[in-house]
Amino acid sequence: MERQVQDFDQKEKAFMEVAENLPEFFWIASPDGKILWLSKSFSDFLGMCSTDINSGGWKKITSKSKQFELLENYKNCLKTRKSWRETFYLKGRDKKWHCFMVNATPFSNGSDRVRCWIGTNIDITHLKETEEQLKKSDTRYKCAVRATQDIIYDWDLKSNIIEWNDALRTKLLHKKYPPRTRIKWWQDKIHPFERDSVSENLLSAIENKQSEWTMSYRFKKGDGNYANILERGRILFDESGAPLRMIGAMTDHYPGCLLVSPSGTVRDFRVLEMHVDDSRQVIDKSGVGWYNQ
Repeated sequence: MERQVQDFDQKEKAFMEVAENLPEFFWIASPDGKILWLSKSFSDFLGMCSTDINSGGWKKITSKSKQFELLENYKNCLKTRKSWRETFYLKGRDKKWHCFMVNATPFSNGSDRVRCWIGTNIDITHLKETEEQLKKSDTRYKCAVRATQDIIYDWDLKSNIIEWNDALRTKLLHKKYPPRTRIKWWQDKIHPFERDSVSENLLSAIENKQSEWTMSYRFKKGDGNYANILERGRILFDESGAPLRMIGAMTDHYPGCLLVSPSGTVRDFRVLEMHVDDSRQVIDKSGVGWYNQ
């Protein structure tokens, strides 16, 4: 037994020496939860020693609204001898709140009796802030998507799956289709006269690493009629130049007429609508076509 105690003490000292040189904050607690040791970096961060924390100092560095919950969770882990894993904020000596991921494990040294608890505190403040910023950005994006009258899409160029906003159902009347489709579904809905030219123009833009793409074409709606679509998209590439995503909007731009441009140029031919028959097509020298439906 005495030999086991000596071995335990030596391992504990070795652990402390290693812990002092790691970026994480380490601590050791007794079986009943009292803090026996803090790594120097942790003590410097808090501006407290283990004695300060045990004498009530922990209340000064934790949120009052979370103190009861933290204490109950900690006591429950001590009682059940199960690892304690929790995320909460601690106030440092700089008076700022930092978010920590805490993990404490009971150490028994081969016996049923807990000799001590060894814990780590990892500062994840930066990750938490990034997560909150992403949530806010996502919320703003969703609000904007709901407010717009355009059909918004996000095309994953690796999986060839497009995610649509609800305007696909409300504006283009495709109520039976899910909000995620493959690119072929979009291609099949383009008017047969324009399908090849639109697809080839888009593929050319991606291959030539264009950051923006604009095209107009007829798109079949859920009721069988065709909408006159003006589409604008932004193509995103990774650092190596490989295409990642395309995010854009489709607008029923000119009810009653349509512009088609192989080069992506948009022209306004609405003034000609009164001068042509319903079945006629007008094409200018640049290859821009106008259809009157």
